Amino acid sequence: MKARLPATLQPAACQDLIRLGGKGDGGYLVSRSDVVRSDFLLSFGVNCDWRFESDFVNINDVPLDAYDASTNAKLFMKKAVKALLDFKPKLALGLLWKLRAFRLFFRGQRRHVAKYVGLPIGGIHCTLDDVFSRITASNVFVKMDIEGSEYRCLDSIVRNRTRISSVVIEFHEVDLHLDRIVSFVNDLKFNLLHIHANNWSPISEGTPLVVELTLSKNSVGGAKVVSLPSALDAPNNPSAPDIEIAFA
Repeated sequence: MKARLPATLQPAACQDLIRLGGKGDGGYLVSRSDVVRSDFLLSFGVNCDWRFESDFVNINDVPLDAYDASTNAKLFMKKAVKALLDFKPKLALGLLWKLRAFRLFFRGQRRHVAKYVGLPIGGIHCTLDDVFSRITASNVFVKMDIEGSEYRCLDSIVRNRTRISSVVIEFHEVDLHLDRIVSFVNDLKFNLLHIHANNWSPISEGTPLVVELTLSKNSVGGAKVVSLPSALDAPNNPSAPDIEIAFA
């Protein structure tokens, strides 16, 4: 599959890109030096896969706040009980192991916060400005995959840019918001190090509908990347080929 994006979104080759997270959905390419120089990790969108966060703290064991109201220890337990009642013992056992792993990982300075970020309506919702007001770190790595609510957070990312070391963010419905994505990249004034198309979503008139961007305040790339995916990339949907991206 082939797609195209404007030259304004053409990344510069970064020599220390590494992959954090699994080889499918939830894995992203980031600059290793950005991981090392960060003093906090803010993660938005975890669900039941925290391999990115685990890989990150294995390199740099910084405090971590992971925001996601769609999952918590109680939900794993409820799903395990339901699986047992449905006579699915293997599924129940897998969920109990997931529950154990969740509790072992999210403890101490690694916190799971059962809130969605984006909407200023209280309850289980909060804004990104609220999140930044609760921490004092000055070199924050931001990872964001929040299914469309990222557009509600872009202005806050720009406002807090001096406190951010790097942003890896998944954009949805790119065909409808391409101009806004370009404006965000220009306003943030970070270096665009990588872009990858999520092949769980289709291509519309040449535009990939979901893309993952990696931006860095300090890591500087070299020559412009001619085509993607890179050797470190992996298709989000392993049963389908990755999406090739050209720039024009």
